[in-house]
Amino acid sequence: MYIPTATYRLQFGPLFGFKDAEAIVPYLHDLGISDIYASPIFRANRGSTHGYDVTDPNELNPELGSVEDFSELTAKRREHNIGWIQDIVPNHMAYSSDNWMLMDIFENGRKSKYADFFDIDWDHPDKSLKGKILAPFLGKPYSEALADGEIQLEWNESGLAVRYYDIYFPLALLSYDRNGLQKEMPALKPLLEKQFFKLCFWKKATEIINYRRFFYLNIFISLKVENQEVFNEIHELIIDLVRQGVFTGLRIDHIDGLLNPAQYLMRLRRLAGDKYIVVEKILELDESLPESWPVQGTTGYDFCNYVNGIFIRRENEQVFTDIYQDFLNRLVHYDELLIEKKRMICERYMSGEIDNLAHLFIITAQNYKDELNIENIRQAIIEIICAFNVYRTYINNEGYGDDNKASMIEAIDSAKNKNPAITDAVDMVGQFLLSDLSEPEHISTQSKVLYFIMKFQQFTGPVMAKGFEDTFLYSYNRLTGLNEVGANPNRFGISLDEFHKFNAAKAENLPHCLNATSTHDTKRSEDVRARISVLTEMPDLWSQKVRQWIQINAEFKSECHGISAPDANDEYLLYQTLIGAMPFEKELYGDFKERIKQYVVKVVREAKEHSTWIEPNEQYEQAFFRFVERILDPSVSNDFRNDFLTFQKQIAAYGIFNSLSQTLLKMTSPGVPDFYQGAELWDFSLVDPDNRRQVDFEKRKRILDKIRSREHDPALINELLQTRTDGRIKLFLIFKVLNARRKHAELFANGDYQPLKVRGEYSNHIIAFIRSFGDRNVATIAPRFLTSLIEADEFPFGPDVWQDTEILWPTAFQGDWLNAITGVSIRIEKTAPVGQILARFPVSLLIRV
Repeated sequence: MYIPTATYRLQFGPLFGFKDAEAIVPYLHDLGISDIYASPIFRANRGSTHGYDVTDPNELNPELGSVEDFSELTAKRREHNIGWIQDIVPNHMAYSSDNWMLMDIFENGRKSKYADFFDIDWDHPDKSLKGKILAPFLGKPYSEALADGEIQLEWNESGLAVRYYDIYFPLALLSYDRNGLQKEMPALKPLLEKQFFKLCFWKKATEIINYRRFFYLNIFISLKVENQEVFNEIHELIIDLVRQGVFTGLRIDHIDGLLNPAQYLMRLRRLAGDKYIVVEKILELDESLPESWPVQGTTGYDFCNYVNGIFIRRENEQVFTDIYQDFLNRLVHYDELLIEKKRMICERYMSGEIDNLAHLFIITAQNYKDELNIENIRQAIIEIICAFNVYRTYINNEGYGDDNKASMIEAIDSAKNKNPAITDAVDMVGQFLLSDLSEPEHISTQSKVLYFIMKFQQFTGPVMAKGFEDTFLYSYNRLTGLNEVGANPNRFGISLDEFHKFNAAKAENLPHCLNATSTHDTKRSEDVRARISVLTEMPDLWSQKVRQWIQINAEFKSECHGISAPDANDEYLLYQTLIGAMPFEKELYGDFKERIKQYVVKVVREAKEHSTWIEPNEQYEQAFFRFVERILDPSVSNDFRNDFLTFQKQIAAYGIFNSLSQTLLKMTSPGVPDFYQGAELWDFSLVDPDNRRQVDFEKRKRILDKIRSREHDPALINELLQTRTDGRIKLFLIFKVLNARRKHAELFANGDYQPLKVRGEYSNHIIAFIRSFGDRNVATIAPRFLTSLIEADEFPFGPDVWQDTEILWPTAFQGDWLNAITGVSIRIEKTAPVGQILARFPVSLLIRV
């Protein structure tokens, strides 16, 4: 089985293509990276900045470069022994004019070879959609767009088509006579009614839809990859590149969107052989990956949230709850708010999908038709979906599994408690979801019941993603550093014991999954979260500062429809964001202000309280803009900016050491460390598109070259410490540890995991463990909670800092060790004083010699 040593995520797009990637291959090799982890590189919508809007999975994206360019990149990688983990998108394609398979359907209807490739309900209950695909792309109601002349007929060498601005859909071939010429030109409206697509106002898709979207995004149409023919077609180039050895691994996007993930992964594994495979799967903190999946693990959100959690002062949870609720002047009930947001997604944004599920249930439950009430069934489905505490279950033709059944039962029981008025309907839907399909009386309806269950499961993930990740996480702002993909913001931190148990379980069961701390999907970068965590160490001072800032900045707010803009919740999020994302360099403050203004637009639209993407509230957004402008403008005379910058600088100083500890833990815990592009220096990015800004690789190459040339210079570490705000110290740590991993690859890949006991006054401030494989050993020591040990301008090392704190060293591991970061040797007997191990550098990686 091929296992990477360390991966580096690259975001390909019009501004970063194959030639650009080829230029940085030597740099990545020198840094210690074993595999490039690439965003989708297949043909996508023109100008795509992310690549997930695939239009042809069997062609490389020409906007990234030519086939020859990709071949040269491959040759350069092989020259430097760097692999390639490819992100693939089996769930959906772009719904656009460039999707030639979909356009073939528009021309040929259900006679098209591709008619069953996409998840389309050709027999939708709405008669106007029978035999058609909804095309919700008009900027206004259909009749208005027609009357205003915005929908045009157009003839070119490919034939007759409808054009609506940049949307270009071919007409059905039935619109032509047998000689290929258009029949006598009819009026436009009757002609459109004969097509296999039905144009409508884009907002209409929230009410009625007959194709499965990616989440609730109209511009994506989902594939029926469960069909073998579809699977074969969309994986043709992928498997060809796997077999050629061009791809050394695969990352599966949105595995929960598939009808039968287990079946899909089994098929893929048979074709991919021993290549490395990970899935984008959001696990709850206490949830496990299905054991039957033939993969190396997940893309690492679980690790991200565990490692982030151990830098949270758990004992201060109630204080932070009180601060938040006092600031809002109201109680915030976590569970109720989450269900409210998920219910809103179901009823306001995915109503059409809910209707489709309800109709499917009615068809499936024909034996109960006298008892069925479509509205009650619809509400029952909503309540059960909203009650799910996991993204989805995985019931298929192989059975339930205890975890799946337990999650189903819990959701059904919770739904009845939330809405007792529809208990009968919930019981009826629940009876089907919990059907024992092996019982004789169910044999005749087994396939229908199973299909309903699987379609229901396929829908719970999008509701969780949009209700939790993209709504709730912008609405519940007690501590924004916990508001992360796959996290549980209601769980205020992780104990060291929980972290060690998580790592030990990974070492035993999934030792090769990715360890991520920043990704293209995280709500804020690893270094932003590291700063925000520091606030939990000083709740009283934080409370004092926030109250002070509220008063100072009150004059910069505006009235907007009877509320103060920004409202208290948005203002509280803003202060935490500024604490976490403020750059070290003053010359970047101007750019930072513009980034924050764009960020707050996304924040308020995602929260869906005062503005939305569907109906933007420009008055509220402009008021928020003005607030940001005024509080960050150095020419405005106010007391906020100076006071804030002084406090923020203090938090940022401690955040540096949190970041270094987090980075070391990622590189040495069981799993494969994954680095997001550019994050080898300080990265204070926010959610996309902010985290897709161009990376200055030339700067990073120059820094690494200088570090390598002075690697054994005793003065280098002291210089890096003194200039730690420039980020070179982080790159230095990554370089030293990744190259140690490369030398001891088998130890890090397969070593067991043993927590080390710490005693003394600051025992709770040290994270320590040993990895062992055969007679080889490596030990990790990283500090946390430093605000009570040192001042912001001091270093967390030496006996004066750590005093009597020491690590109990197991007998089997006593002897001589080499610090892989500083190059200093140390002999350890029964105990190891932390002040001796952390003598010159904030973290330590010891290798037994």
